Amino acid sequence: MEIKEILRNLVNIDSRFDKSNKKIFDYIAELLKKFECTIFEVDNATPKIYNLVVKIKGKESDSPLVFIGHTDTVLTNENWSTNPFEAIEKNGKLYGLGSTDMKAGLAAMISVAQNINFEPEQDVYLIFDSDEEYSGKGGLDLVEKFSLNNARIIIPEPTNENLIIGQKGCIDLEIETQGESLHSSKTSPEKNERLNANYKAIKICNALIDYEKRIYEKKDREYGSSIFSINYILGGSGAANVLSDKCILRTNRRLLPQENLEEVYEEIERIILEQDPDAKIKKLFYGGTFLTDKESPFSKKVKEIADKYLEKSNFGIKHSWTEAAVFSKWGEIIVFGPGHEEMAHKTNEYCELKNLENFSRIFKELVEEE
Repeated sequence: MEIKEILRNLVNIDSRFDKSNKKIFDYIAELLKKFECTIFEVDNATPKIYNLVVKIKGKESDSPLVFIGHTDTVLTNENWSTNPFEAIEKNGKLYGLGSTDMKAGLAAMISVAQNINFEPEQDVYLIFDSDEEYSGKGGLDLVEKFSLNNARIIIPEPTNENLIIGQKGCIDLEIETQGESLHSSKTSPEKNERLNANYKAIKICNALIDYEKRIYEKKDREYGSSIFSINYILGGSGAANVLSDKCILRTNRRLLPQENLEEVYEEIERIILEQDPDAKIKKLFYGGTFLTDKESPFSKKVKEIADKYLEKSNFGIKHSWTEAAVFSKWGEIIVFGPGHEEMAHKTNEYCELKNLENFSRIFKELVEEE
């Protein structure tokens, strides 16, 4: 089957993160049924979602080559000019939800496997996971149930043809302050400070803004600065004359590789509780960093092959988060796949078919040169 037909079929399957991914997994498993396929159901997930591990046995198993891709997409919206679940080919591009992020990468993985008619030097794994676009639960569940050692890993997210060898970590928090409803005609400065949930949230915001300015001075030559932002505030009943009994804040922190996830969280927690000891803090997202040596034999090999098919492949750093941090315990990771990053999560998303075919050739040669 041609690679664009594989991508077309993947796009035509609705696999938004709020749905079960069984249908897309059934399709992938059918295409790869000649290999050893293992399905893992993700614990405590509603609706039910799954991870699929496909093993292509090689002559050796001490340093497997691994491709990992997520099967879920973001939600869609009403602004699409076409049906997002009906792939359309036009002017060398294939349009549809997930066509770039990251069903193009999945198609490249599947295409390589379908064309393997030899025994690779090392085991090759194709891993398809779930819920990357929302909670990250799929990848976290998989690393608890399955493991690899000394692996060389490609995650074919869209990277603008760059080889991503590192990324920032990420902590998303929800902070809740509690107050007491009171008619505003009966309040005072003392009562606002004690009873108004919005006032408590404002104190936390001011302290976190000071924290933001302080950590921004932490800089890395390649990664830039540590970053913090307050991105959501909701407090009160909506009435102008009633004190707020609850206020919700949502914040984001981006970490440099040298920063420790737990230590950063504990510092933010301390700042919040110093302002309001009764504040409730919930971790919405918690993702670490990763960094791969661009001088390693694996990095050099991928770059050497990429240069044969791409005009502008360079090593780079990703400031947003991917699952690479989750799977980095298995070995070296490079995030490198078809598509332009700016197409991800975008209305009228598309993937250039020439770019998709080039990545299929790169991955095929990488397997063949094992």
